[in-house]
Amino acid sequence: MLNDLFEAGYDGPFFTCGETALSYREFYSAAHSLAAALSCGGPSPVVIRCGASPLAAVCIAACLLCGRPYVPVSLSLPPVRFEHIWRVCGAGLLLAPETERPSAFDPTLTWYAGRIRALCGMGAAFEAEPQDPLSPAAYFFTSGSSGVPKGVCVLRENLEHFTRWFTLQPWFAARQPRVILGQAPFFFDLSDAHFFPTLFWGARLVIPAAADFASLFETFRQSGAELAVWTPSFAALCLCDPSFDEAMLPGLRYFWFCGERLQPALVQKLRARFPHTAVINAYGPTEAACAVASVEITQEVLKNAGPSLPVGRVSGAAAGLSVSDEHELYLSGKSVCGGYAGLSSPAFSFKDGVRRYATGDLAHIAGGFLYLDGRRDGQFKYAGCRIEAGDIEQTLCTHCGVAAAAAVPVENSRGETEKIVVFAVSALSPRQLRDRAAAFLPAYMMPHIFKIVPSLPLTENGKLDRNTLREEAARLCSL
Repeated sequence: MLNDLFEAGYDGPFFTCGETALSYREFYSAAHSLAAALSCGGPSPVVIRCGASPLAAVCIAACLLCGRPYVPVSLSLPPVRFEHIWRVCGAGLLLAPETERPSAFDPTLTWYAGRIRALCGMGAAFEAEPQDPLSPAAYFFTSGSSGVPKGVCVLRENLEHFTRWFTLQPWFAARQPRVILGQAPFFFDLSDAHFFPTLFWGARLVIPAAADFASLFETFRQSGAELAVWTPSFAALCLCDPSFDEAMLPGLRYFWFCGERLQPALVQKLRARFPHTAVINAYGPTEAACAVASVEITQEVLKNAGPSLPVGRVSGAAAGLSVSDEHELYLSGKSVCGGYAGLSSPAFSFKDGVRRYATGDLAHIAGGFLYLDGRRDGQFKYAGCRIEAGDIEQTLCTHCGVAAAAAVPVENSRGETEKIVVFAVSALSPRQLRDRAAAFLPAYMMPHIFKIVPSLPLTENGKLDRNTLREEAARLCSL
């Protein structure tokens, strides 16, 4: 089914980002032509430095057509993390569709935007061959507790299963969205929820490129969007402007949220501004291909939910959901990915021949709804991105002249991580440490506050006293 999404089945506009637009006819032709060129380079994975451009979408489609796994990474990824990703996944080519800026990486292994566009325009014929559903389709690299990113191996079966599940959700039965308003760049797995359904439905995808409210909202007004696939924090940002309401997006029928905790207060604000738009809350880790459960937050669900909203209904979930005696959520079935690249993990297992994943999320099931209750480790979310506290800590200790470190997320009143505070034992000043860290940490993982301390507090058992650090971090953020 995956390759069928890239065949000449639809006409009309496909993808708009800023001033750049791509029709379905242009997309199909470019993807097949680029796939023909990529197929000459063997089966090795292809790293794509990308944001959310139409040309990046062509690169992804071309990789899937010719059976080469794609590895999307941020344009701002520090060199040391890029080199780790390249080595771990065994990549053989770098595509840089978003920029012509020179890269320190080997130019003989890099195709820049000019060359990519030239190959896309050659009109080369390509006959896609059937691919093994259990073969890797992509590697999404996320924060790892050991101080280096870990690559989630997304199988072709995972993407196909997710696309079928998403497009068959009950709220789309009456009317399939014709215009989807996306937000996530392609290196964020939330992009699966706007990219593949758009192709499946033959819809039009619109992703704003503007950074200021005026341009952003003008894109909204011109979009004709019927479905918005966003993180809750992006919606909260939009709600800061009183003009963000139903008059701006009169055809919007659905908000589909994933990637972060959705708060009741945010839903109430959205319902007040968009009284005719359904709010869908979804859940799923990267290890299960974007999302596996969803639920419409109706007024009744909102009234009965209490302080925590459900993240999905058990019935109709894309994966088997079960909660262990220790309250950890387990997923099973075709949604579960193929493990981590170059890394064995006890989180993945087989039970009765079915793939199983221990999420690390604490959860409970009540009244047919799935609820999340926190984490059993140091993982947290910031700006929609998953961060391991240990990743920041190990990076500082390994590369930045720090003897010991503790990264602490500080939440706001909505329960969202608002700032990251690091306590570090180091001879460096906070400014010096920040400057060094910027060379090794991606922007979304950069701590907001560096506090130099003589030592880290310990409990009576000799373990790191994170409760004391959380209190001190909250105090620092309130100053």
